Amino acid sequence: MFLRFVLLAAAILAAGGLSQGASPAPAAVESSGDVLLIEGVVTEEGVPARFTKVVDLRTGYSRTTRQTGGATEMSGYDGMPWDFSNGSFEVSDLPSRVADERARAFVDRAGWREAGAVTGASVAERSAGADAAVLYRPPDGSDVRIAYDASTRLPTQVTIDADYGPTVTIFADWRPVGPFHYPFRRTETRGTGAAVTYQAERVRLLPYRPALLARPASRQQARLVGGRPAAIAVELVGARRAQIVVPARVSGHDVSFVFDTGASDNYLVNTFVASLHLPVSGGLSITGVGSSSSAGGYAMIDRLSLGSAELRNQNVVTGPSFFPSASTVSGLLGHPFLAAFRTTIDYRAGTLTFRSFDEPWDSRGTRLPIFADERIIYVAARIGGVEGLFRVDSGDGGTLTIFPAFAQRHGLDPGGEAVLSGNGAGGGFTARPGRLASFSVGGLTFHDLPVRFSQNRAGAFASRSLAGNMGGGILQCFRVTFDYRAQVLALEPQPDTPNCAQGAAITRD
Repeated sequence: MFLRFVLLAAAILAAGGLSQGASPAPAAVESSGDVLLIEGVVTEEGVPARFTKVVDLRTGYSRTTRQTGGATEMSGYDGMPWDFSNGSFEVSDLPSRVADERARAFVDRAGWREAGAVTGASVAERSAGADAAVLYRPPDGSDVRIAYDASTRLPTQVTIDADYGPTVTIFADWRPVGPFHYPFRRTETRGTGAAVTYQAERVRLLPYRPALLARPASRQQARLVGGRPAAIAVELVGARRAQIVVPARVSGHDVSFVFDTGASDNYLVNTFVASLHLPVSGGLSITGVGSSSSAGGYAMIDRLSLGSAELRNQNVVTGPSFFPSASTVSGLLGHPFLAAFRTTIDYRAGTLTFRSFDEPWDSRGTRLPIFADERIIYVAARIGGVEGLFRVDSGDGGTLTIFPAFAQRHGLDPGGEAVLSGNGAGGGFTARPGRLASFSVGGLTFHDLPVRFSQNRAGAFASRSLAGNMGGGILQCFRVTFDYRAQVLALEPQPDTPNCAQGAAITRD
């Protein structure tokens, strides 16, 4: 799946400023049948690119390769969803994402079959007539509704009840492939309106071979120059002084970026890319905190450095600026640095430090296991006595944003008028201001905490399963260390940090 969710600069307006080790072993794949090899053109934001997809027709496991300019990206599902870009291999284990990908696997092996010939899921509901449809429930997966043509009995539309809103795929251009028919054209549309069309040019049945679905091996494209940790002085900005602006070098040019742990890719704004005369290729629908999407692309840069922490030969995302017009910030830096180095944010000292994962680590504070979804990190925290999963987002200058479904389930929405509360990928988002009696994470409990309640109906801030987004207004009360290799977030309480949880009283658990 290449319709990228990139959480970017979640609270610029509200903040009053700028707001590798070994890959995990794949699940066992056994097949005595065939695989489907699909080759063709994928079009996103009006820009075509080549793609190849392999599907195991017994399990629905798959691997997709997409050529974007001079770079190759891969994604797949083999019991767990994974993706590969810039030499880095990542597995997504967030429960809601896994459920959505199980539904996609069901569709990949069943969506082209005639009504009545689909197996691998229970049937929850049927409708008849001209709009005949079946609601399937794959084991531990999101619901899938398939509408069938009354005359051909072949699917016309598939809807996955995904966590961020329904994903609708229209099937067309049916052609014979061996003993069955296959839809050579598929158009997939997300809740934000972002759409991707896959036009197959050649579809073949091949004997199953494990290599066809194998995960790629990670390639080292990062280093600490001189072999020593990189310690960088940063500027803290915004109303709560909770957003991080860091000096960087891009291909020999000195620039400033927001360091955003909620960004799944390194991101350069279009004006900066143009100033470097970098060619932009590919098409990309950029979605995030807003309810819509914006058009982006890709550019290749030879070197990206934060102090002595260096990434080489990087395919970066490019797109519009989400920053105030007077800002000199050139973009966002995020997950690629977290994936390459053990990363510590010390808000009290005003430093950002990168170390090798192989360096001994005497972690202080509370170590929280992390979940990942498309290179975004989530941890468990508690609102009163209720636990939920929160996105860890240093690019958000606020405290917490509570998502609508979680608020409704637990009676948290305070009511009142919704206002434009922030800006980022996918546009602005609306929220209602409110307060929480208590919020606990990493050894601290925040009392009478000012928060926002998202009112979005689409995009990242409309998740049905996640509790919310945890921004710099909370993170700045800790010394924060991300160990992506160990899948751990370490939070060392520092409640004496200036501006820590402004407007809230704090106690230690």
